[in-house]
Amino acid sequence: MGVIIIWIGLQVAFGTQNPFYVVASGSMIPELQVYDVLVVQGHVDFEDIQ
Repeated sequence: MGVIIIWIGLQVAFGTQNPFYVVASGSMIPELQVYDVLVVQGHVDFEDIQ
């Protein structure tokens, strides 16, 4: 139960349903390595970005 509450809290804090992504391919080497974890903050809608 505690894990669910923490996950919902992270979703609210970061403003997105999935705030964590893992790099799955080597296409971004040398900037990002495979299995790097990215934290995404999504408080701005794509329509509002200019």
